[in-house]
Amino acid sequence: MDLLAGYLQVSLAAFATIFAMLIYVAFQTFKIKNNFQFHAQNYTKKQYELDFFEQASLGIGKRLVELEQQVQAINDRISRIEMHTQDGNASYPQAVKLIELGAGVDEIAQSCGISKIEAELLLVLNKNRTKTPL
Repeated sequence: MDLLAGYLQVSLAAFATIFAMLIYVAFQTFKIKNNFQFHAQNYTKKQYELDFFEQASLGIGKRLVELEQQVQAINDRISRIEMHTQDGNASYPQAVKLIELGAGVDEIAQSCGISKIEAELLLVLNKNRTKTPL
């Protein structure tokens, strides 16, 4: 019986060791699963933020291109106006002087060789520079 008791003690010790190892493995598996879930949620959140910033930067890029095109169009228009003025075909500085003196649209257009629309635009843009009220 001593031999049987010895085997029983060894078997019980082996069982306790194996049981403790199983508990340890189960605990480590639980920790790894929780850690994985945390990182998966964090990844999803970061992916959402990245998508948001990507869309925002694309929108900003499109708007920037639009603004650059508008600035280019304005610069082209200014260049055409300056060339038009230099050619002697229109005298915007003279028109501004006439506006300051209180001239009307028809008079400005005729005197400066510009269209009535241009004269009206100059009148609106320079209305606070006039010496006499409109």
